[in-house]
Amino acid sequence: MIRIDGSWVEGYAFDMHTIKSIYLGKNESGYHRYENIRTPMGECLFKLKYRHHKKITSMEDIIQKILALLLESDFFKRFIDKMDVIIPAPPSNNRRKLQPTFLVAKHIAKFFGKEFCYEVLEFKNRHQLKNILYTKRYEKLKDTIAIKTDFDKDKKILIMDDIIQSGSTLKSIVETFKKNGYNEMYVFTLTKTKR
Repeated sequence: MIRIDGSWVEGYAFDMHTIKSIYLGKNESGYHRYENIRTPMGECLFKLKYRHHKKITSMEDIIQKILALLLESDFFKRFIDKMDVIIPAPPSNNRRKLQPTFLVAKHIAKFFGKEFCYEVLEFKNRHQLKNILYTKRYEKLKDTIAIKTDFDKDKKILIMDDIIQSGSTLKSIVETFKKNGYNEMYVFTLTKTKR
């Protein structure tokens, strides 16, 4: 587990996303190509998120592998045990039929007997962040998160996301909750990029 510092009480990424990237040169269209060597969690998440497994059994297999990796960690179990409710970060791509964060957060909540709230947050105006510098991303996001459903403000809330890069999305979510009177905010991601 990798500690993630921020405006939340406590936060962790389970593992790095990649171990290393090997540059392979440009392809015939002029795009840079890399061979990415991922951690076991990074590989599972990559398959779940980007390989669009069509068979339910494949998707369930990947989720079970993710859960098995998580459950190997006593630290993770103790961390989750402190939480009252698990909320997945809203998706950056609503067109994707398969939302990895939603699926994994739902399974974790069910396994640990935690409340699962998935329609709490939404992006009022989602900005594409791919071509925006990491240092500018929070400014683009900070006023775009909305809380759609209120619940007990005394609960320990875990915001879960799949990958943390700049941390702008999680920071925006936590700050929005704080502005609305919530205090105990925690974060957890499956992987963390090297950036």
